[in-house]
Amino acid sequence: SVHILDLDRKNFSTVPHQLIIFLFPNLSASGDCVLIMAEEKKEPSNDDDCYVCIDVECAAIGHGHFDIAPCRIAMCDRDGKKLFHAVTQVRGIKDSLVEYTGLTIQETNKGVPLKNALAKLHALLSCMHSKHKNGVTLIGQSPQNDIIWVELIRHKHYTQIIDLVEMFRTGRHLYSLRKEAYAALGKTMNTSYHDPFEDAQISMELFRTFSNNGAKLRSAKEKLMSIGKKRRFPDFRVKTKFTMCQGKYNPDRCFCLQKTARDVSDVDVLKKLIVQSKPILQMTSEMMDRQLSIQLRELRINSKKYQHKQRQNAYDHGI
Repeated sequence: SVHILDLDRKNFSTVPHQLIIFLFPNLSASGDCVLIMAEEKKEPSNDDDCYVCIDVECAAIGHGHFDIAPCRIAMCDRDGKKLFHAVTQVRGIKDSLVEYTGLTIQETNKGVPLKNALAKLHALLSCMHSKHKNGVTLIGQSPQNDIIWVELIRHKHYTQIIDLVEMFRTGRHLYSLRKEAYAALGKTMNTSYHDPFEDAQISMELFRTFSNNGAKLRSAKEKLMSIGKKRRFPDFRVKTKFTMCQGKYNPDRCFCLQKTARDVSDVDVLKKLIVQSKPILQMTSEMMDRQLSIQLRELRINSKKYQHKQRQNAYDHGI
């Protein structure tokens, strides 16, 4: 009920309090009165569209790139206002991936059961979806993953998605949220861990700023390409102590032998891949050999990148 109040307060803000008191003499002209009126309101609101961003951080339940489960869920509206946040328990947790989530295993264990958190989130989204003519549009960085993790159903919890990865794509080059924020907004995001609420807010700011302005979007994409070509992005990579495969979208970086999701954007296809992948609970010798081979290759690549950056810096300073 509290969420309904938050969503609909603005729809009744133009109704004089004196009229509310006249119609409901036993009620005060407070949020409680608005809440009752909101619950009785059946027809869609005057706002045709509703935009939200959901971001999920996950803990590890195995070593494979699909072996993760939600431990922290956040959602904000179009203006970046917090609508939902929960820390959830993770069944079969192997590691909290504190470097990503900012949570320890003990903190996740103190969270709410996932099914309880999802029940509240689903109820809130269903309410929002039914109150807007065009339903709910999900904004996000590869929101297909978040949809699967929080078990959303299309046409019940949302109508469509807008993927920022595709919005800022330049040819074959895809960018992380941190790179998009750095180049397009001039913002450096939290470097201690990934805060799902911050990620949701930044995603919405990117959407608000560039979705309806083609010239600004083209300029932002040109800047992304320029910074990327000159290799001047900060190193946003997160290294975890717990061994996790990083080859979900890149077969060249996969050592866990689970199928990869390269070029997969359909929610149902991605969900099928996840369901078919058995958790990797123990690292085999073959996996460790593949991991070592990948690490050596990336070490050589990073060495070349470092040398290129040194030459670029020397050129810029006329050395």
